[in-house]
Amino acid sequence: LLATLVMAFILRIRCFTTRPIIQKCRFVHNVAQSGFTADSVASYERGRPDYPPEAVNLLLQSVKLPSTNATVLELAAGTGKFTRHLAKALSDRNNVKIISSEPSDAFREKLSEIRDVEAIKCTAENIPMEKSSLDFVVAAQSFHWFANENALREIRRVLKPGTHFGLIWNRFDVSVAWVRHLECEIIDRYYRLAGGSVPRYIDMTWKKAFDGFSGFGPLWTLSLTH
Repeated sequence: LLATLVMAFILRIRCFTTRPIIQKCRFVHNVAQSGFTADSVASYERGRPDYPPEAVNLLLQSVKLPSTNATVLELAAGTGKFTRHLAKALSDRNNVKIISSEPSDAFREKLSEIRDVEAIKCTAENIPMEKSSLDFVVAAQSFHWFANENALREIRRVLKPGTHFGLIWNRFDVSVAWVRHLECEIIDRYYRLAGGSVPRYIDMTWKKAFDGFSGFGPLWTLSLTH
C-alpha cells in the first residue's frame, strides 16, 4: 500500500458578476490525450490511489453543501475514482444531482457505469450549464491540467454566489523512505525527461492561475494521511 496524503483546497465564490469569456478554450493537453485512452483505463483504475471516505466527508462538510435540492459537478473525473465516494457520501440526501465530466471517451465510458451519476463530455473551459446553476464544483487529482483563467471564469460562471470550488489531490507521503525513493528517484525522472512540459500538482504552479483573479475568496487547505 502506498503511503499517501490527501490535500484539499477550497475556494468560496465572491458575490459579484465577472466579465464574460469572449473565446472559450477547448484544449486538452496532448499528454492527457495520448495517455488517457482505452488502453490505459484498467491500469489507471488499478494504479491510482483511492480516496478515504473521511476525506470526502470532510470536504463536503467544509463547503456546507445543502442537504436537499443541490447540483454538484465534478470536473475531469477520469474513471470515477473520486466520483464513487462522492455518490456514496451524498446517497442519503434528497434530490441531490451529481454530474461528472470527462473529455476522454474511454474514461467517460467507465465513469458512466457509476449509478446515480450523469457522465458528460466537456472541458473546464466550456461547461454546458446555465449561469449560477451549481451548488458545488470539485476537481479531484485534475485541476493542474486546466489551471488557467478561462477555466476559472467558467467555473465561477456556473457556480451560485457564495458556493465553493473544491480541489483535492492524493500525493505521496515522502516522509516514508521507500515512498520518497519512488517519488523522487523514479517518477520524477520521467517528468524531467518531458522537460517540465507535463502539469503536476506537486510543483504548485497551478496556484498561479489564481494570481490576479478576483472571482474567488482565499484558498484554504485541509489535509489528512491515509
